[in-house]
Amino acid sequence: MALQYVHLASDVQKSNRASSVFIVNVGEHLNGPESTLMTKMTKEFSRKYILSRNLNIIKIHEEIEYYKGKAVQPLFVVMFRTLNDVHQFAAMTKTYNMALHEWLLIFMDSPDAGLNEFCHNPHKNLFNLGVSTKMLVKCYNDPILREWYSINKKTIDIFDYATWSFGKGMRKLSNLTFFKRRNNLKGITLKVAAVKDSTTQLGRGSTMGGYFGVVITELSKIMNFTIDFTSVEDSYGSWNETKHEWTGVIRRLVSREIDIGIGEFTMNQQRAAVIDYSVALMRSTSNIYIKRPRMSNIGWSTYVKAFHLDIWIIILTTLLFIPILLAMMWKVVRNYDITYYIVEEYLRVWGIYCQKPLPDLPSALSLRIAYISIFMSSMVLFAVYSAYLTSYQTVFKPSIPFNTFEGFVADGTYKLIIFRYSSNYDLFKVCYEKVVLYTNQLILEKATAYAPCELMPLTAGRLDSIALAVAKQSPYTEFINYQ
Repeated sequence: MALQYVHLASDVQKSNRASSVFIVNVGEHLNGPESTLMTKMTKEFSRKYILSRNLNIIKIHEEIEYYKGKAVQPLFVVMFRTLNDVHQFAAMTKTYNMALHEWLLIFMDSPDAGLNEFCHNPHKNLFNLGVSTKMLVKCYNDPILREWYSINKKTIDIFDYATWSFGKGMRKLSNLTFFKRRNNLKGITLKVAAVKDSTTQLGRGSTMGGYFGVVITELSKIMNFTIDFTSVEDSYGSWNETKHEWTGVIRRLVSREIDIGIGEFTMNQQRAAVIDYSVALMRSTSNIYIKRPRMSNIGWSTYVKAFHLDIWIIILTTLLFIPILLAMMWKVVRNYDITYYIVEEYLRVWGIYCQKPLPDLPSALSLRIAYISIFMSSMVLFAVYSAYLTSYQTVFKPSIPFNTFEGFVADGTYKLIIFRYSSNYDLFKVCYEKVVLYTNQLILEKATAYAPCELMPLTAGRLDSIALAVAKQSPYTEFINYQ
């Protein structure tokens, strides 16, 4: 008999790719036959090079805690001789998440007729099973291995998984995957809550539109569950340092008031400690946003920025030296003192560059050529300047005090704000006060319809993953992700 149990457990261990086998004794103390059986099984496992260990049910919590969250999981083999063993095991599982490990329950030959009856027709969910529990059950003198799990947490659902015999081993009865076998949730009700001002829009009768509303609605159709829309929360949720509790939708997930939180939940380490996420449904960047300057707000510096500083230096140098050169030419022509002409030539040259005509041209050819050249150069300069100025004002490039996170810190005159309860409140602050807004692009796109001004990002920000929020260790998380 021990050899048969070892072959059965080793076949299941190989099929499930478990790291080892733990043989669990349900009774508080081992009697002679049970001790002999478990010792023989340990020896047989050793001959098959399978790591095994005998374990009393009293100490099973220690092993369960040790393997919690680890990638490599053992197979727990539990053998029942009486209904009392069943009730003792049920007491141990009452407050434990049975989906965290893999189980093989073996109902042995027993004078207690109720034991075999319970194996074939379990009337209650005594073992606290869930929809994601991985448990195989072998009834005495029955070749069928059955999966036990529970969708509604009240009754046990049974699926004929495989046949097993000592000589032929295990043969699966279905090619369906684990998630395909349990894809139908049979109309159970899942409680959900959404976030105000998120991309989940509420319609009549608590129906949900928007991207996330469509996602959860389609999931309910595919997985056959009913949505119980409980509430709309003001925020996604954050940790309140004063009250030492979470707020918003996350608070309701932590307290198990709801199963799923609908909205643009950004994945981060702090939240992941208390809730789980679906797979990432979209990606978006978080950035700091500042009020975009209006095109009408053109300062005096704009008229100077049409030319580069080097060009302005050349123009000013030319305006300083050309009048002196013309005064020297007048001295040669009329033999007057140069100081007599300098002030007059400065006024004439500056007048030419300001598009004012001369009262008369001098009769000397050299002076005429000089003045005509100055006129032509001023026309070219004015045309180029007008073109550059028009282009500079038409193709508006906002002038902002900083364009990086480092520049924001160095500036020191702006305050940083983030979305809290109402997106409208902070949008008005960033438009009318000297602040910058740090938020996610997806949330901003939803809220900008209410903004009194246009916001612009400073730099390419951090890439965030956006997903649905699910209660911690929820049995439905893997099935939602599978879809």
